Amino acid sequence: MNSPMVSNEAPRSAPTHAERTWSETVDEAINAIQAGFTVVLIDEDAIEGGCELVAAAALVTTATMHFIIRHTSGFVTVALPEARCDQLRLPAFACGPEDWCSPVPAVAADATEGVSTGISAVDRAHTARLLADPYASGADFTRPGHVVPLRIPVQVATGRTPAPATAALHLCTLAGLPAAVRCELVHDEGELRDPVSARAFAEARGLITVRTKDLL
Repeated sequence: MNSPMVSNEAPRSAPTHAERTWSETVDEAINAIQAGFTVVLIDEDAIEGGCELVAAAALVTTATMHFIIRHTSGFVTVALPEARCDQLRLPAFACGPEDWCSPVPAVAADATEGVSTGISAVDRAHTARLLADPYASGADFTRPGHVVPLRIPVQVATGRTPAPATAALHLCTLAGLPAAVRCELVHDEGELRDPVSARAFAEARGLITVRTKDLL
């Protein structure tokens, strides 16, 4: 089975700009994702939180996974098209919501080979890359595991701001990559970050920010 080439270098940061149009911001986010950077995704309509770190699953390194775990809730998920989840035999964990266009968690998985307990940044990065590997099959995963795939519907309600997980996958798709690693940003004390603190976090680390509403 062929797997994408990855690097174990530390997470890289992309330059920020004081003023950007929405289209320039999306273009910068796409370029950052293609280069293996993490991007801060912000849902300004969220009642609470709604700010995430996003990276391309196919390119995520151990260092990047560690960075994501360090600055988020640690509940790392991988957004995938639901049809791909079906191919990988990753069924919904429970009955989906009545809202047919919402993401649904699938049964958690680990890579069958190349991992130890499955919980470390090394193991979760490996599993995430495997989930994004077009040559992977259902036999390449054990269930349950430590990485939760999110089944993303093909259709999104017209005119509705996409759920952050849907927007994360769409961003990676625009970058030509098949899956997104994502997790909610938190403060060091554990509280969810709001858009203001998420932008401050991104600026301090040279990360690109993009809004979910710009990815409609």
